[in-house]
Amino acid sequence: MRRLLLAGVLLSIVMARPVSAGPGEPEIAMVAAALASGAVPEVRIAAAPGPRSAAFYARTADGKVQAVRFLNRLTDGETGPVIPVPANKEQILRIGGSPGYFVAARTGLALDREAIIVLLTGEAPDGLDGLVPSGRASVPADRFFRNVAALSRHRSFIVHIVPYSISAPGIRPSLFKTSDAENIALSFERATFETVLMIADILSVETAGPLAPIMIDPAEEGGVFRFRYRSVEPASLLGDRLVKMAEGLGLKRVRISGDASVDHLRLSFQAP
Repeated sequence: MRRLLLAGVLLSIVMARPVSAGPGEPEIAMVAAALASGAVPEVRIAAAPGPRSAAFYARTADGKVQAVRFLNRLTDGETGPVIPVPANKEQILRIGGSPGYFVAARTGLALDREAIIVLLTGEAPDGLDGLVPSGRASVPADRFFRNVAALSRHRSFIVHIVPYSISAPGIRPSLFKTSDAENIALSFERATFETVLMIADILSVETAGPLAPIMIDPAEEGGVFRFRYRSVEPASLLGDRLVKMAEGLGLKRVRISGDASVDHLRLSFQAP
């Protein structure tokens, strides 16, 4: 049985040189995405001009999502999953460590993939802490993303899915070269935000591609959701896989179009 021990998490703020979260730089990323058994995930948040709030959730390889509970070192009480993000400072957060949860391969496989899901907002973070209901240790990933989609109709935030891998004891971490992958722009027409989140989750955790963050803005533009994905497959092959993913989620009449020469794919769904 896979377990995620979230008794508390040590929060570490690194006083580093401020950086700008520009268009070519992930706003949230792993310090090291390929981990050995027993290692602790560390999440880097790039500096930005204004103060923000971030809610942290852990997506495990067994298809569940749990809230990350941070430890207040002054009171020894839990403060998570929402924490303040100060302006103009890069932060590195240890999602674990004594007495927090430890990371180890939990499926019996040589390699597990998991993710830290971060909801980042510059507004009041109301509701970001309730996506896993009180009294529940975890919820299935599809229910979690349904809750995120429902909240997005009332609150403004950006969703970051930040994947990482865990190698079993005695096995060296597998390194994925993102430089060998194509940065493909994906757009989703007549899709629900829940569907887009679930497809992004599958791409991040349930594939063998590069461990690259995905950023999704719930504020659709003209009925279209967008995000970028680093793929080891060319756009043409990725398009076929995306159609199968959507159909596996129960969607019908999924159409794919786009211009592979500019690495842009467009998925159209049956109108509700």
